[in-house]
Amino acid sequence: MSYRCVDPFATASGDVYPGGCLVADSDPILQTHLTHFARVDEPVASRTETATAAPGEHRAAKKAPAKKAAPKHEVKQEAEPENNEPKGDD
Repeated sequence: MSYRCVDPFATASGDVYPGGCLVADSDPILQTHLTHFARVDEPVASRTETATAAPGEHRAAKKAPAKKAAPKHEVKQEAEPENNEPKGDD
């Protein structure tokens, strides 16, 4: 058995309970906000993994593969032609 949120709300700690979300019978939110929920005969799906760790929980960070540097392209400059003529106005 579980409860479905029928009146969306947010707690003072920032937890958001959108309309339609299911919570287990043992969820502590039911002790303080039972009026926002209705009992249903659907089992609660297992909790999904979150992107952040819970307080006191440590998660192993996955190491990203080392990035390979792109090959450097050398820019070839053309040599200026040698001019043996004088530069002044004659």
